Amino acid sequence: MEREQASSPQLCETGCGFFANVGCGGLCSKCHRELARAAAASQPKPAVEQSFAKPAQETQPVSEPGASPAPEASTSSSSDAAPKMATRCLECKKKVGLTGFKCKCGNIFCGQHRYAESHDCPFDYKGVHKEKLASSNPVVQASKVQKI
Repeated sequence: MEREQASSPQLCETGCGFFANVGCGGLCSKCHRELARAAAASQPKPAVEQSFAKPAQETQPVSEPGASPAPEASTSSSSDAAPKMATRCLECKKKVGLTGFKCKCGNIFCGQHRYAESHDCPFDYKGVHKEKLASSNPVVQASKVQKI
């Protein structure tokens, strides 16, 4: 008899008309989800998130005594805006999201424009490689042989 009572379906405690789930504390999945969202919204931010957010807003550059207060106001407004990461190809403006390729020139490109030749990259690959070769291969000179 106890098995029949335990396995019989029960309605949600909130009275919404759906069947309750034992894992959700006698609520249906919809009411349980709404209750969890309300609880998460009412809780304050965790200390970890607050500690990361505060230093960016509170930290201001040390200014000289004769400096005007106008630059400080502009720095506080720029710290409020979240830094946006470019998620579009610089050439074709296609959304690339996480699959974008970052070039040595500092821009993000799609799969078609990822090569330096396809987006007219201003980065000097030839000069960088020349400097790398020069630093890794120093000039070697043989010692002179004295004539007899």
